[in-house]
Amino acid sequence: MKLLFTLLLTLCATIALAQQESAIWYLGNGVKLDFTASPPAVSGTGGLGNSPQATYATAQGKLVLYANTQGIFNGSGQLLRDGAWNSFPAYAWHDIIIVPKPGSSSIYYIFYVGYPPNAALSLCLATVDMAADQGKGAVLEKDRILRAGGENILASSQCADGSYWVVGQVDNYEDDLLSYRITAAGISEPVVSKPVSSRGSWAYKFSPRGDKMAFSYDEFHIGNNVILKTCIVDFDQTTGRISNPIHLNEVDVVDTEFSADGKKLYIAHPNSLIQYDLNSYNLSSILNSRQVIPTASTRFLALQLALNEQIYVLQRNTDPLPINSPIGQPIGSAIMGTIRFPERAGLACEFEQNALFLTANPFPKLPIFPTNLLYSPPVRPDAGPDQRVCGSQTVQLGGKSQPAYTYTWSPATFLDNPNSPNPTFRYTGSTLTGPTEFTYTVALNDGTCTRKDNVTITVAPGIEAPTIRGSRSVCPGVTAVDYQVPPVPNATYRWTVVGGQVVSGQGTAAIKINWGASRPDATVTLTAQNQFGCSSTASTFSVRINPVLKTETPNGPPTVCLNQKDGVAYEVINTNGSIYTWAAQGGTIKQGQGTNRVIVDWSGLGQHSIWIREKSTTVDTVCYGASDTLRVNVFRDPTTISLTAVSVGPSSDNEATVSWSLSQPLASTQRITVLRRTAGASAWQEVAQVPATPASYTDKGVAADDYNYEYQLRTRNNCDEPLETTLHRTIRLAGVARPIDDKLDLAWNAYTGWPAADTRYELWRKVDKEEAYTLLRPLGSGNFSLTDLDALVGFEHHYKIKASSTTSGLVVWSNELDLTFEHPLVISNIFTPNGDHHNDTFRIPKLELYPENELTVFNRYGKQVFHQKNYTGNWSGSDLTNGVYYYQLFLKRLNTYHKGWVQIAK
Repeated sequence: MKLLFTLLLTLCATIALAQQESAIWYLGNGVKLDFTASPPAVSGTGGLGNSPQATYATAQGKLVLYANTQGIFNGSGQLLRDGAWNSFPAYAWHDIIIVPKPGSSSIYYIFYVGYPPNAALSLCLATVDMAADQGKGAVLEKDRILRAGGENILASSQCADGSYWVVGQVDNYEDDLLSYRITAAGISEPVVSKPVSSRGSWAYKFSPRGDKMAFSYDEFHIGNNVILKTCIVDFDQTTGRISNPIHLNEVDVVDTEFSADGKKLYIAHPNSLIQYDLNSYNLSSILNSRQVIPTASTRFLALQLALNEQIYVLQRNTDPLPINSPIGQPIGSAIMGTIRFPERAGLACEFEQNALFLTANPFPKLPIFPTNLLYSPPVRPDAGPDQRVCGSQTVQLGGKSQPAYTYTWSPATFLDNPNSPNPTFRYTGSTLTGPTEFTYTVALNDGTCTRKDNVTITVAPGIEAPTIRGSRSVCPGVTAVDYQVPPVPNATYRWTVVGGQVVSGQGTAAIKINWGASRPDATVTLTAQNQFGCSSTASTFSVRINPVLKTETPNGPPTVCLNQKDGVAYEVINTNGSIYTWAAQGGTIKQGQGTNRVIVDWSGLGQHSIWIREKSTTVDTVCYGASDTLRVNVFRDPTTISLTAVSVGPSSDNEATVSWSLSQPLASTQRITVLRRTAGASAWQEVAQVPATPASYTDKGVAADDYNYEYQLRTRNNCDEPLETTLHRTIRLAGVARPIDDKLDLAWNAYTGWPAADTRYELWRKVDKEEAYTLLRPLGSGNFSLTDLDALVGFEHHYKIKASSTTSGLVVWSNELDLTFEHPLVISNIFTPNGDHHNDTFRIPKLELYPENELTVFNRYGKQVFHQKNYTGNWSGSDLTNGVYYYQLFLKRLNTYHKGWVQIAK
């Protein structure tokens, strides 16, 4: 009994009108159909061999590779490296199909039913890489058995989760259909379906969308008793379950096929062609829609949907061919018919029986393709036409909105809403140097499938609307008045004047205008265009033509630093022919009187003023005007800078943090110079130049254990006058350990920078494993050393000096001083427990520093007479006689034993 497999490929594939991966058909015996031509071109350049032929092309219709029972070949007909196989007999009826690996541009899977070495007929897999072997292609794996048994395979897409499905019927007369999901992780356990009672099945086809299957099957077969049926079933694109059979009254079926929209089903008998309408998907409607498509004498062999949405019918002619048929087409030769409009009902489908005459008799099967390449969705994604914009201009993407669908645009950059059917694009990125392309993909989802389309937006650098500079008030009849804009390289300019005439400079960034008679609404308008063809918005400049001139207020600094009061420039836009008379109160016009620009020396601090009188004489008119007064304040910059504190640390003794304050902000461009020197040196070293804010800096180039340092800050105020702080000196703490008498001595210097009377000092300490410093004692303001500090509190001593200002509340720290003591034990060898309260117990000085200890005492016979953990010096030996005893003392801190003898003398 044969096992029929159906391979369902799930790919979220892009369905586009130009998609031509299935454009090349190889039919065997050299017969080739090329669907990049219209009508399809027939030639004898197809793959050789009398067997199934599988092909796959690029989206532009260029053949990438093909496979038959001889091997796997590239688009040039070269056998791939390791592409030959012995999986097929010389003549085989079994199918082959090629599908691309999702996410890869060069890897392809080839599914086939063949004979792997030392195995029976099986569903097999081969993997090829068309980028390998210098682009000639190579086989990575072949003859991988997916399922023993089988004869036919098909492929379809269903856009659910990107996996494959293998569907088949088991042997041993069982009616189970098994769906195997194939993912990158391997093959799952099968999903079992029992849509019909079946002994064997054939003529399998998936609808292009992959949600329906049609096939014929043998329901019962004992001896000569055969019951053949045909049905349509649902295929769950997520779970792999097959269900809901609709039985059709069709037997002796050769092949089945769906229309591209999935709404019509065609069934080929050996000598007839039947159509069913699936729009109303219920049994009675489908059965009542049955129509016989008229055909002449012929024998049908196979049906296959093509990318042009027509169904091609492989047939053998049983009558003499028409007079206009090619020579050499005898009765029994193969020809191709076509159903031109498969989505139409009945005769309107236009079956053309002898549409194509083939160059030879091909193999009696047509090639099969993943039907996602053939699906004609009801709505196609439309990203809209490619467009070109300038600068930040907006443009709308997309086509007609479909409310029942969801949209996702990627990337989302520069789109106002990436989930809109028609998002607005606006470039807001960095300045472009030339036209730049941005490609966007819209993904259209109908709840199951996602299809995509692309659009390219070319953004050319824009040009800003130019700002026109020139005279706003002119005398009637004045000539050669200048108007201009900042020039842009390679730009052209179009000037338009109302009330006057451009006499020179048209097309450039600067022109001269002859103005006419008096009018209040004269204008100068300019549009600029850059080298990329982008035009600016129009700039319009209003001009008043009148004998009474509205002279411009002087343009210059209204505030002047006292140290910069001389040589200050003031000006107005020059109008050809005008004479300017300047006047200044509190200042002297040093040069430029009579022109549009003067230099002024201001007399000193305070409020001053400057203004102009203007006169212009034309052929028949004398014009006068006076400006408004510009008030000028000459001031002294009061900014001061103070170095407030310099503290060692906080993270390390190799850094010092410098803090300061400003009486008022400096300009954002101003920098503060941090200077440092070791105390007592004369030369300063520049440490850094930092912004004025934040008001601190950490200098990481110090050695505060070895030196104390002096710091100073320098900068310039907003009037460019130098500012300098007083110096601050850090605190350096030094000390020595005196292990013989378990004491230590400390010494430090005073902090310089705050008044001595306002500075308070404290000694802070942490010992051994303590994590934080704690205050040990306040220090006298005039005392900068301590002696005879007790060292018996621990082994590792850490000290810091803290200085604080009683006026500002600021705090600084010294370096950290580390001193280490070993505190060795000195154990006496006699004690006298006689009750005189002197040497009455076996006391060990400093043992309190070793709290985790263990003391064991033995007599001279080795008998233990005393034992105590964490011994504190309380053993009196009161129950023992005088004599010598032997002890063993374990100290956990040192992981050592002290052994010796001690005498009890009462």
